[in-house]
Amino acid sequence: LIRTLNQPQLSAAMDSRAPLLSRRRLLAAMGGTAVLGGGAMLTWSAAAAKTYETKRGERRHVDVAQGLSLDLDVLTCVRVDSGARRVDVEQGRVRVMASGYDAAIHFSGGVIVARSAMFDLECRTGKLETLLLIKGDCSFKEDDGRGRHLVAPGLLAGDGTSFSRPDSTTMDRMTAWREGRAIFDNEPLANAVTLMNRYDEVQLDLRGTDLSSLQISGTFRLGDNRKFAEALEMLLPVTTRPKGARLLLISP
Repeated sequence: LIRTLNQPQLSAAMDSRAPLLSRRRLLAAMGGTAVLGGGAMLTWSAAAAKTYETKRGERRHVDVAQGLSLDLDVLTCVRVDSGARRVDVEQGRVRVMASGYDAAIHFSGGVIVARSAMFDLECRTGKLETLLLIKGDCSFKEDDGRGRHLVAPGLLAGDGTSFSRPDSTTMDRMTAWREGRAIFDNEPLANAVTLMNRYDEVQLDLRGTDLSSLQISGTFRLGDNRKFAEALEMLLPVTTRPKGARLLLISP
């Protein structure tokens, strides 16, 4: 690693011929971190963290270790350090499945600690939006010291104060993404378009504030915005007009 970086001073400091300080002792003294030229920082870790990302319309399964796996929804980014049993959710939605594995799932503002549980964690714009606990139990802890123990089934709002027992309809709607579906129940059209656009390269472009207030209900296939636009034309006073790779939704 040092030869590849070609840092003469660091190499000299860690040279095995130096009688007073071994490489291992040097790293321990430096806290496992070395500052390189130009202000770059190199950190040694027993198990280097890996970053997993999904693009628009892409989902991914990650086996972190025996007893812990993740399902990443579209436009999601997580950092996984299996050695530290730590997952950092930076953006998007993740299904966490822990079975006899002590896992710490971090997000901006707190951490969820679970051993045997299944839950969906969604973060947008760097903040927790929802925690849907499907099976088992977990501890929810915020950086300010507040915390609570949660038992499934339960839905925790992003502010960490509202924990409710969702009915079967709500559970079906919130977990439909795992089956490639979107379920809307009087959802504002603007919100529905935002969600559908995460799953398809063909983007829907809502034109006009009068359309944003329209509401949509039904079950639709994710990743097929052309079909969704056709359904909108039948269900709502909306006309579709193609423009390049986009579909404009306008008033008739």
